[in-house]
Order: sequence, then structure tokens, then C-alpha cells
Amino acid sequence: MWRFLAWFAVLCYSQLAWADLPALRGLIGDHKQSALIEQGRQALQRNDPATAIAAFEDAYRYMPRPGLLYLLGRAALLEQRQRAALDLYRRYIEQTGEDVEPEIKAEQSQLLSNPPPVGAELLVVGVAGGFVTVDGRLVGALPLGTAIQLDPGSHQIELTKDNRKVSSQVTLAPRRTAEIRFTLKPPLAVTTLTPAVLLFVEPTSLEPTFATNVRKHVSEAVTLQRAVIVSHEQQAMLLSSDQDLFRCLEQASCQEQLGQKSQAQYVLRLSFEQGAAALSVPELQMRAGQKPVKAYRYSATVLDVEVGEIAASSTDSCVESQCSKLMGRLSDMVQDLLRTAANKPRGTLHFASVPAGADVMVDGHKAATTPGKRDAFIGPHDILFQKPGYYPYSLSVLVEDNKELPVHGLLSPMPLVTPSRTRSILKWTTLGVGLLATAAGATLLGLNGRPMACSTDSTMTCPFDGRAGGAALLTVGTLSLGGSLALFILDTKQSSGSQVVAAPGSAGLSVTGSF
Repeated sequence: MWRFLAWFAVLCYSQLAWADLPALRGLIGDHKQSALIEQGRQALQRNDPATAIAAFEDAYRYMPRPGLLYLLGRAALLEQRQRAALDLYRRYIEQTGEDVEPEIKAEQSQLLSNPPPVGAELLVVGVAGGFVTVDGRLVGALPLGTAIQLDPGSHQIELTKDNRKVSSQVTLAPRRTAEIRFTLKPPLAVTTLTPAVLLFVEPTSLEPTFATNVRKHVSEAVTLQRAVIVSHEQQAMLLSSDQDLFRCLEQASCQEQLGQKSQAQYVLRLSFEQGAAALSVPELQMRAGQKPVKAYRYSATVLDVEVGEIAASSTDSCVESQCSKLMGRLSDMVQDLLRTAANKPRGTLHFASVPAGADVMVDGHKAATTPGKRDAFIGPHDILFQKPGYYPYSLSVLVEDNKELPVHGLLSPMPLVTPSRTRSILKWTTLGVGLLATAAGATLLGLNGRPMACSTDSTMTCPFDGRAGGAALLTVGTLSLGGSLALFILDTKQSSGSQVVAAPGSAGLSVTGSF
């Protein structure tokens, strides 16, 4: 980057003669515009990009000509805005077509040899002829034709025309495309994030060339549906961070988590069977003994990450000559599925519970924690609220198209393990231990001093010493009996009161009483 900036500085200082700039050919003629361009040229020679940009922007607003985009790109380079320079160069070349000067193509190639880090794209839509600025810098006039290349993060976008303007703040994610639509009457800006699709092609053992061809055609199909494929880099990062999720791709919950981690709206799974495995039993019987057949059976599912359910699915197959159009059929299938998923009717569930903090399951899958919300496809759904220490609360709801539905859960507390039961177990246990320890200790003390054989092979006798063991056992027995007695007394005092909780049904009913 720095090497190219040095090269560019030399270019600016030594070759920026008015008539020698290829991009300026055709700009000379109007006195006002010529004066502004000359002002910008002199500013570039003084290494004053801010003044140059102001002059070139005024000249562009006076008369928008492609050559001025090139000059703005040069000024952007002096401000070390490489991505902005690349964007301006690219759109100048696109608007100029086959008449692009070789010198400018060479400059663009030099820039592309050391590309900036991963960026984002912004599509700007609005009234034709409106001027678009990004973070205070002019980028062109509508229609732009192609998306603006920007750094990820927050940007201020403004559209102006005939002394009217409207602006909006947008936040762009890496490798994602967003769209902003402007209206001047009334002044309004609507920003939408172009849907991202997380693609999985299975099995991984597919022939590499075939798998690459599949990904290429699927990516083109996704683009036609105004969406983008999550990059291989992001998929690799997902794989390295949580490989367990890739082992359960057949489960909607795993697909949902992967989609959330990649900021994708859809998860597209393509599964292929080749050769004999793709044929049905009748087809196999018919082709028995023949040479290997060219056949494919392929299926696709699209999971909507916001809903957490499969939104569309399809299966198709081809045999022999039919497979020559496999990629076209696959592309049509993907587009149909994405259209179906995007247009599938849905509503929004708003969850609340008493107490809060309950997990909400929708049709067996975790959807939210109260308070929370979740989109759901229209139709009946089973809802379950659950929270440790409380009985589950379940109900069924009917989601309607484009409607919001509040769903409330009233959870009843489970009875705690009663202290009286615990004491009952403990008092009888300590009583048993106390009696056994006391009896053993008394026995040892009773045997103390009595003559006993000194060893198994000896005829001599020795007095038995049971004082230490007997005393220890008596101490344990006494303490255990004392504790047991205390528990019996405590239970007796509290035996007059007790709480009973009846397990509730789906209505969450609880009953309390005393006896």
C-alpha cells in the first residue's frame, strides 16, 4: 500500500498537467466547470486533497461527467481512502465502457494488487439525478448502477436534489450487502439488509469440480433473488469455532444456530446422490447388468433463521441425457425455494410469563426467554413455558398472517422437599447409629481388663484394652442419640402445620392448605 502511495504521489506531481490527464478529455469546454477542475488540479499538486475534492464535487454537481469520478478517486488516494478510490475508479470504468484509457486501467490494476481488508456493499436507490454522499464525500449521481464499496461499520448516507435532501445512518456488516431507498417527497430513507444465505453442499465427498460447479450456479441463483452467499471464509471460521454443530445439520436447531452465528437469514442445504444410489428400485431392476448409469437425485431445504423452521423444500432427479441440464434445473429449484421462503406468511409471537425468565419452546424448539418475541409461520403451534422450580405451562396458539399475538404463561411453583421429611429420615438414621455405637462402646468397655490370648499361637494371656475404642464409640453414640432426640422434639413441635401443593394442569391451578 505505501509503495503504491509513493508511486501515486510521483504521478500526481510529475504528470498532472491539465491536458495530459486522460480522464479530462471531453471535460474542457464549459468555463465554470473548467475553472473548478483547474482549481482541483492545483490543490492536488499542493497535496491538498480536501480542497481538490471540494472543487471536483462542485464540478460534478454542476455537470456530472464520469471523468470527475476518476479525479475524485485520485484525491481519495491522497487521503489514504483506498476502498473509496477503488469504488470511484470502478464506476468510472463502468460508465466509460470500452473507451477507458489504458493508463487508468493500469492504475486500477495497481490498486487491486494490494486490496483493502474485507468490506461491505451498499445499494442506493432513489430519484434519478440525485447526488449521493457517503460520510460527507460525493460518490456519484443516481442511478449508480452498482453497489458502493464501503468499509464495515456505521456510515452517514445523504441524497440531495434541487435543494432537497434526506439522510440516514446505516451500519454495514462485513461481506454483506445492504440497500437504502430514498424518497424526497416525503423525505424518507428505508434501509434493508440484503438476505445472506448459508450454503451447505453434501456429501463432502462430491467430486471437487462438480461441487465447485454446483456452488457457482447456486450462488448465481441466490444473487438473482437479491441475496448473497455467506463466504467460504466465514464458513471456515464457523467450522473452527464449533465443529459439533456441523455434525447435526439435519436438525433445525443446529442450522438455526449456525445461521445466527453467520448473520444469515437462510440456511440452504443441498444433498446429492449419484449413480445407482440415485435410482429408484424399479429403475435399478430395469438397468440391472448394464454399464454404470449417469444419474443424480438432489434435494434442497431452506431454513428461515428468524423463525427456526424449514420454510421450503424440494427434491428432483435426472437420468442420462436429462442431467445435461442439471445445473439449470438446480438453479431454478433454488430460486423457487428462496421465493417461497421469502413469501411464506408469518406472524409474531410476544412472550411474557409470571415469573419472568422462563424458557419458551415452540413446537419442541427453544424460541425465546421471557420477556421475548419470535416470528412464526401461520397456523397452529404448541407453546411450552418452563423454568426450574416451577411446573411447566403449556397451551396452543393460532398464528395469523402479519399479526402480533401476545402469549402469557402463568407458572406455579413446585413444592420444595419438606423439611419434616428430611428430619424424619435424619432422626431415625441418627437414632440407629447412636444405638449401635452405644452398644458397641459398652461392649468394649465391659471387656476391658479381661484376660485374652496374647496371640493366636500363644498360650499366654494378656489383659484386653477396650477403653479407647469403647470411649470413642460411646461418645459417637451419645452425640447421635442426643441429635436424634432433638429432631424428635422439633418434629413434635411442628407436626401441627403442613403445606400441600397440588400439581397444576395447563391452566396453572395451585391449591394450598393446612392440616
